[in-house]
Amino acid sequence: MRQIHRLFWGTVLVTALSLTASPPAHAHIEFEEINDPQQPNQANIFFKDASSGTTLVGSTSTNKGDVPVAFSSTESLIASGNGQAYIVAADDGNIENLTITVPGGFYTGLIFDPQTNVGQDKDPGGTADVSVVANDGLFTHSYNLGNGSNYLTIIATGGESILSTTLNMEGAGSFADLKQPRISGAAIGTPTPAPTGTPTSVAPEPCTLALLGAGALPLLRLRRRARKA
Repeated sequence: MRQIHRLFWGTVLVTALSLTASPPAHAHIEFEEINDPQQPNQANIFFKDASSGTTLVGSTSTNKGDVPVAFSSTESLIASGNGQAYIVAADDGNIENLTITVPGGFYTGLIFDPQTNVGQDKDPGGTADVSVVANDGLFTHSYNLGNGSNYLTIIATGGESILSTTLNMEGAGSFADLKQPRISGAAIGTPTPAPTGTPTSVAPEPCTLALLGAGALPLLRLRRRARKA
């Protein structure tokens, strides 16, 4: 009986350690290399007047809260006026980096399309590194910008909130313009901090189940021997 008790408590200890060492993973930010417009509270972004500078501020429509949306870069940008957001570089026609935020707020989804003209002089395309700063961490995604449209849909799940999204081109890569980006869940204020996105109940991982099974087998064998004796 003492041996059975030792095996039992040994199994409990191993299981507890495994749960502590490798908690189950769950996604907070999803990246889809498609145009996926089926997001709640999605809104177009508008510029009321033509403007230029390293930071351009548009807004959602009045019926979507008139929430400001900022586009920032290390280079000067130009925004079309009186219409949906359309952004180009002021100098050489090539955009190497761009950051999208809601000043003083957050959002839960974003769709953008960095247009390229591969093969022409003004834009070589290349690899885009996308960094999303959420309310509990940094999430990254890289994808290649081909000729024409290069949609990327970013979705926050499980109560997650996005503070900023930065698109940075690798090496000498760039894109020609950003047309009609859309934003979801844009709001002014402070997002709810962690534990957003944490499930209320956690199912054991396969490795944990395996450990439980490995510990239970000796217990069953000893129990059978005790019955035979």
